[in-house]
Amino acid sequence: MRARAEDFDRIIGTNLRGVFLCIKHQAGAMLKAGHGGSIVNTSSIGGLVGAAQNSIYAASKFGLAGIIKCVALDYARDGIRVNAIAPGPTRSEMFDRWMPDEQSRGQMAAQMPMNYIADPDDMARSALFLLSDEARWTTGIVLPCDGGRSAA
Repeated sequence: MRARAEDFDRIIGTNLRGVFLCIKHQAGAMLKAGHGGSIVNTSSIGGLVGAAQNSIYAASKFGLAGIIKCVALDYARDGIRVNAIAPGPTRSEMFDRWMPDEQSRGQMAAQMPMNYIADPDDMARSALFLLSDEARWTTGIVLPCDGGRSAA
């Protein structure tokens, strides 16, 4: 592994400790308000299938899946649902830096079972579903939003 310990601390601190703190305060506010609700976090498909040359990031997202499952059980009796979405490649400023030209984007899209790169709206729709009453019986999941990538 070529990663540095500083990279490990930064990525784990952001992707695990950051989520821990957000859930802790969100759930605390929900409990104080006296009613349940829904918390949706953002993970990554890299935390479901792994990622070459990206072990720390993938490990942080695998860890996030564990946090989601455990915290969902911790708060289920309080009526608080805790889930996450796991986006695959999605157009964004970060994606554009990673895939700066249309040729590389087209090659990536061709590798996806649904043959395109997602738009942010695709992720928003999945998150909105998990936040809605339509998902009232859903807690503790990491929903792949990856155009079929994790199924391949």
